[in-house]
Formats: sequence, C-alpha cells, structure tokens
Amino acid sequence: MAVTLYHEDISYYSQRARLALVEKGIQYESKLVSVAKGEMIDPWFVRLNPEGRIPIIVHGDKVVNETSKILEYLDQAFPSETPLNPPGDEGKKVQYFRDFVHSIAIGDVMAGIYHYPHLVPKLGNFPINRIPSIIKLVHEDIPKKSAELAEKHPDLKDIYLRKIKEKKEKAWGSPSEEYFKNVLKNIDQLLTEVEKQLLETKQRIPNGQSFLCGQNVSAADVFLIVLINRLKQYGLGEMFWTNGKRPLVEAYIEWMMSRESCKRALPSF
Repeated sequence: MAVTLYHEDISYYSQRARLALVEKGIQYESKLVSVAKGEMIDPWFVRLNPEGRIPIIVHGDKVVNETSKILEYLDQAFPSETPLNPPGDEGKKVQYFRDFVHSIAIGDVMAGIYHYPHLVPKLGNFPINRIPSIIKLVHEDIPKKSAELAEKHPDLKDIYLRKIKEKKEKAWGSPSEEYFKNVLKNIDQLLTEVEKQLLETKQRIPNGQSFLCGQNVSAADVFLIVLINRLKQYGLGEMFWTNGKRPLVEAYIEWMMSRESCKRALPSF
C-alpha cells in the first residue's frame, strides 16, 4: 500500500513528516495543502482529518495526524533495523529530546521575533513579515470560512463550530515580551542539553560521525534538525550556537544539513 502525505512545503510540522519518510526510505505520494488559502479546513480535507491540520499521512484505510504519532506509525508499518523510536535506554533518550523539542511552539518563536526584534541579534531570511497575514488568517479568515462551510455542509457543522470556538479561545500571534523571553530560555536549555548529549554520544561512539543519541538516525534527530534549521532561518544561530558557543551543536548542524535526506526534505530561504 502506498503512503500519501498531505503537507505544505514551508510548514514546520510537515517538514518533520517529510524528513521521517525520507530517512526511512519510504516512497510516498505528495499532496500539497495550502495553509494560506485555508485548504486545511476545506470539506474534502476535514473529512480526512477533522482536526483540520497538516501534516497527515494516509496508508490504506489508516489516517494518522500529529507528527509524533506519524513517526511511531511509520516504525510500526515499516519495521526496520533502525527504527526512529528505538527500544531500551537509547529509546528513552530519543523520547526525551523528541518531547523537549515538541514543547517549543515554533509559532510563538516567530511571533516573538516579529514583535520584539530587539531581543535577537539579527534577523534571518525567513519571511517574518508574514505574521500580520497569519494572524488575520487564524483569527478572521478561518473563523469566517468555517462559519460559511458550517451552513453549506450540515454533516460537518459540529467540526466547523468547534474550529470557530478554538480560534476565539486561543489568542495567537501576540505573545508578551516576558513570555517570549521564556521561550528563548527554553531553547537555550534544550541546546545546552543537546551539546551535553552530543558529547556523551561522541565518547561512547568514538569512530566516525554519530547522531544525537546513537549510531542511527532517530525521531530526536528528525525533530531537532527541523527546529534548528528553522531557528537558523530566523537568524538565531548567533544567539545559540555559533562563534564557539556550542561547537558540537554547530558541527552537528553542518553535518546533518549536508546529508541528502535534509536537502530533500527541508526547504531553504
């Protein structure tokens, strides 16, 4: 059975799913879903995924959303000697770093940079100026479109009304300065622990280049390099790893981004 991936090129979470598929060598059919056009709440997509979010994978009659679940499913459906979520002590480390990375809301990082540029050394090439249009999409366009679709599609009305309620209850796009400072502290703590883990892995596996937790690529690497690549595009390398701040992290980034899998799965700006 073929795997179909519904995703968007620029989508942070879509990049995790794409990279995981490439790392496992799984062929897939690509179906692009435009967030800017609100296609993730179109009836055809909501019938696939009532959450109205990307990415999702479809494999036979199985529909899987949320990137941690997608990676776990890929290990189950396509078992190999190098699972993304390995067993044992290494698996515990992989899960720890995967969950730590997942706890950092990338949208809050982008919004924080837009509102408080004085807190970052310099801006990168990522189009941070898209923030106003994203805020409008989230708080105006999607609720309006959801209301219209709720009337046109009675069988999906409850889903659309729930989406409207979610957007009203969750204010996104305008974090306080103190909140953004805490987000930056969490990233700093994560990368401090990554630097220590890279040293531990290097000492344990002295010959050749290793991944974060062991000799094989894992879910921790997938989540981490997608995050770091986005931070680099935001211009945060100088804040967190360049100029000798975290030499093992910097070397890890250069090596990971030189690999064919990352070149295929992660867009550049």
